[in-house]
Order: sequence, then C-alpha cells, then structure tokens
Amino acid sequence: MSNSVFRYFEPVKSAKADGLVAHVYTQVKKDMGLVPDVPEPFSMHAPAPEILAGVWGLFRESLLAGRVRREIKEAVATAVSESNQCPWCVDAHGVVLYATGNGATVKAVLRHDPQEVSHAEMQAVVQWAVSTRTPDAPMLANPPFASQVAAEMIGTAVTFHYLNRMVNVLLVPTNLPRNPWVKGAMKRALGWLYTGSAHKAHVPGAALELLPDAPLPTDLAWAESAPGCAFADRSGLGGVGTKRCRGLCSLCIRGGGSGYCRALTRGACARSQSPPGMAWGRPGPRPEVGRASSRGTG
Repeated sequence: MSNSVFRYFEPVKSAKADGLVAHVYTQVKKDMGLVPDVPEPFSMHAPAPEILAGVWGLFRESLLAGRVRREIKEAVATAVSESNQCPWCVDAHGVVLYATGNGATVKAVLRHDPQEVSHAEMQAVVQWAVSTRTPDAPMLANPPFASQVAAEMIGTAVTFHYLNRMVNVLLVPTNLPRNPWVKGAMKRALGWLYTGSAHKAHVPGAALELLPDAPLPTDLAWAESAPGCAFADRSGLGGVGTKRCRGLCSLCIRGGGSGYCRALTRGACARSQSPPGMAWGRPGPRPEVGRASSRGTG
C-alpha cells in the first residue's frame, strides 16, 4: 500500500524537475519557507507546466505579496476552504493564522460563526469570504475593502475556490492526524515554527518571469488601477493565460459561470473611487469596516 498523499498519480519530484517546472519549484520553495519540498497543491499541477506556473502566480501574487496584511488574506483562504469542505487547505492555512497570532479566527471559521471573531475587520472579511460561494450574496455588492486592494482579496478567494476543488479530488483529505485534539496541538506547534516565514515580506511581481504577457481585457480594467494588481498584471493559466485578473476571471467562469464572476467583482467596480484609507494595506490606519462585533473566545 502506498503512503502517498496523492490520488491517481505521482507528481514530478523536485530532483527530477526541469524546464518551467524546475523554475516554478525553485520559487515556491524560496517563498513558502520552512517546507521540506514543494507543497502538494502546487506539485500536483506539475504534469501541466503552464498551469503550474499560472496557479503559483495566482497564489503568490494574491496571497503572499501585496499591500493587504498576510493574516487578512489567510483568513480569506481558510474561510473559503472551510466553506468548500477542503480539510487539507483549512489545516494548512489555519497553521499560518496561528503563526500570525490569529488562532481565534481559526476556531471561529471551524465553528461557522464569524461573530466569534473579536476584531471587526477580521470578522467582516471572514463573512465576505464565506459569501463568495453565493453569487447573490448582498455582501458581494458591498465588500469590506477598497478597490485599491480588490485584486488581492478577490484573487485570494478565487484562487482557493479553484485549489479546494483540485485538492479534494487529487489529494487525501489531510496530512495531519485525524484526532482533533492531536491535530489542534500540531497546528499550534507548526504555527509557532512558521511565525518567521508568515511575517516575511515578498517582493511583488516575482512570478511574472514565469508567465506569458498579454493585454488586460477592457471589462477587467477596474483591477488594473489597483496598486495591488499593478505589479502582477499577467497570469498564464493553461493557455487561457493573460493578465492576472483575466486568469482569475477564467477560473470563475469555469467554476461557476460568468454570472458568478460578475457578482464577485461588481462590488469592486462600484467602489472604484473608494478612499485610500479604506485599504487594508501595511501603510495607513486600519479601517473601521466590520459590523458591530460580538466578542467571543474563539
């Protein structure tokens, strides 16, 4: 019996990677930090190198790089993954939330109760992330972030709506222990070990060298003006590839139809003149974006 976490196939191993796969693997290992090898959600794409490069580009330039604080986008990744019932991704990004000191957010997401999140901004973003599964959700028309960071926030959500589906098909449910007490303790310990990596700054645009160039479609011009998208303006995704936001939109259309894509981005378009102070970036004051929050223990 194989001990592999992969179903149906074995990916390209780092030692045997060449060409584009080798270049992507090198960047993944450099940027992810403290991982013994390329994480499985990326290596499972290696049989199709162009898709591997596109998926890594979406992930890196949306989640790792940019103006929005890492813990905010990790909350999006974790909440989307829980809503899609992807335990692998919930565990992996829950670890990073522990690393950023947001263990209470992990517990709130697992309990499906954003009201347990004590910080209004985190509570609002978890609610928004869960809403991205529903095209008619009112919160999509009034997202809790400014248009300046919409590309990062929407990019993170859509990336995980895609990855969750692929991971659920191609990987085992989790590589952590099944016992919830043991798993919880391990996630906290791994979070402590990953603290330095979770706070590492990533230079925007490094994935561009792996991707083809192409013009941004006019109907996605709302994203080009966002500082968070200016540095990452192209993303190849298996030949659909183009600028980052077109790649994201293509994923949306494939997964939920063009109506879903329009629903997810309509709030960003409507808020194209939002004041810079509303952006969840590293510089500037934090916004008061949440609903009236109920403090909980998490």
